[in-house]
This record gives sequence, structure tokens and C-alpha cells, in this order.
Amino acid sequence: MKIMIITTPRELGGGETYVNNLIKGLPCHKFLVLTSLQEFNNKLKIEGIQSRLLIMSVKFLSRFHIVLFLILTPFNIIQYLWYLLVFNPDIVHIQSREEQILVTPIARILGKKVIWTLHGLVEKSNRVIDWMFLMSSLKVNRVIAISIFVEKSLKSYGMKSPISVIYHGVDLKRFKPAVFNNSQIIIGFIGRLVNIKRPEIFLDASIEMLQRLPQAQVWIVGDGNLKTKMENKVSTLAIKDRIKFLGFRQDTERIIRQFTILLITSQTEGLAISALESIASGVPVVSVPVGALPEVVSKETGLLVDSDNPKIIAEQILSLIKDKNLLLKLKKTCRKVAEKKFSLDRMITETDLVYKV
Repeated sequence: MKIMIITTPRELGGGETYVNNLIKGLPCHKFLVLTSLQEFNNKLKIEGIQSRLLIMSVKFLSRFHIVLFLILTPFNIIQYLWYLLVFNPDIVHIQSREEQILVTPIARILGKKVIWTLHGLVEKSNRVIDWMFLMSSLKVNRVIAISIFVEKSLKSYGMKSPISVIYHGVDLKRFKPAVFNNSQIIIGFIGRLVNIKRPEIFLDASIEMLQRLPQAQVWIVGDGNLKTKMENKVSTLAIKDRIKFLGFRQDTERIIRQFTILLITSQTEGLAISALESIASGVPVVSVPVGALPEVVSKETGLLVDSDNPKIIAEQILSLIKDKNLLLKLKKTCRKVAEKKFSLDRMITETDLVYKV
């Protein structure tokens, strides 16, 4: 089966991990990835995955971008029509909202099966875009929502298309628990250092915690426009040597298994892959209860803190760290939940079933 995957992210993230895992897990199919992100295109080529770089891709960031999208639509129709005719896929699997609007009608006219994956919250914004999105959704064969939270947002939006909830999966062979270390305490963050992830709340909670736990460290994995501001803040602190900025890393499986706790302070999450990787590594997650995080973080995998107050978050972390028996119990139950609910094999099998039905 020939499958064309279209994804137009602004930067590398969970959606690109999803695409990569899907392709590697289904070698029985022939894939072509169309992406607007040069970095992702290069990464795919290095890994031997067939990909092409899109031009003139526009994201709905403002009214100006919406107008630009409409102006460029004739050119983009030609671009996508070319790839559809040359590659001639059986299935077009679209990850990005703009391309879901634009490509779906073209692909359906050509008799192609169209599948969407929605990775995050869908909310009404611009009336024209909302109408176009809903009209395109009427032509899609199946929508994959990566969580119940995303599924509910689609239904609230007014979508009538058939929806399947398929959780992201994590490679359980790559992410596995390390031996529990009582003497080492590391609070970790993995993600983009951008406003929606609210890393500054993470940092403030971590500083509060470090001041009361002298043996602890904080590791921050990721890059983004807030990194310099955060580094400058840390440079003025007496505890600066205990806070490490590790940047973007490819070896997260080696780093995350050293964490004692993963802390997530995001504004919203479709489904945080870092949380899945954490529980697969036997690392409990402390998180605010936003988006789909309550579907991952439970009494078996960590702790939900219903507050944005860094001091309250720090208190909850400290209480969990002090309870060594609970930490050890969570380490075991985290892994069991990951094996049962969030394995990569399950995600691939369920997605392949959507392809074949």
C-alpha cells in the first residue's frame, strides 16, 4: 500500500515523532512524506525515508496569514496535485490543519482515501477557516484523535466525521526503567521552551523545591525562544550549578531514565509524548490537569496538581520525594500502564487497521 503523509509543523515536536514511528513500524507499506520543515526533511532523508520539501506552506497564525493562505491556494493546489499524480498514493494521511483543508478535496476527487490525525485541541477561531475545516472534514474517511480530550474537542467543534481514538505509543524497548537510585534526585523537564509549555512555571517551582532539598538537581531538555530568558534568570541564583540546560537531545531515553520525577506545567496538551516516555521509563509524572494529561497521569503513574502556583507545585513534589515507598511503587506501576495502554506496537497495529478498513 502506498501512503502519502503530509505534515507542516513550525518546529520539530511530538507530531514528527509520531510520523517517524509510524513509518518505521509499517515497513510493509511504501511511504512518502511531504513536509514544509527543512530540519524534518533532512532528518527523514538521513534515516532513509522518502520525503519532499513543500514550498509556500502557510500556518494560520493571524488574519494576514489566512489571507496569504487563500492567495497561495492556486499554487499549492498545483503543488499537491503534482505529488498526488506522480506518487499516486492509495492513502493520504494528513497531520496539519491547513493541509487538511486544502488537500482533502483534491485527494477525494482523485479517488484517494483520506485520513486525518489531530494532535491537539481544536477550537473555533476564524469563521471562514472554521467553515472550510468542517466542510473538508465531511469528505475525510476517518479522523484519528490522539486522546479522548482531542476527540471531545472535535465533537464540540461540530465535526460529524467518524473518529477513532488512538493514543500515541512509545517504544518500550528504547524507553525502559533504570535501577531505583535513592541518593540521586533529579526533577526533569522535556519539551519546547515556549509559552504554551509554560517552562517558567516549571523553573519557579523547581527553584522553590531546590531551596528546600539541597541534594536535588533540575535538568531541562529542550530549546525555544524562552531559553535565554530562563538561563539569564538562573545565572543570578546561588543554586545555578544545580540547574542544567541540556538543549535539544536525541538521546532522551538515556536522560529520562535518570529522572526521579518528570514535571509538566503546560497550558494545554493533546497528549504529551514526554509523559508517555517517562512512565515507560518508570519515572512518575507530576502535572497540571490540562488537556489529555489526566488520561496519562493517575494514581498509578504520578500526581495531578490542580494549581499553577509554583509553591504549591513544589510542595507536592517534595511530599512525593519524601515518600520513598510510594516512589518505588509508582516506578513499577508506571511501566505496567505504559505496557498496557501506550505501547508503540499497539499504536501501529491500530493505525494500520484504520489504513486497511
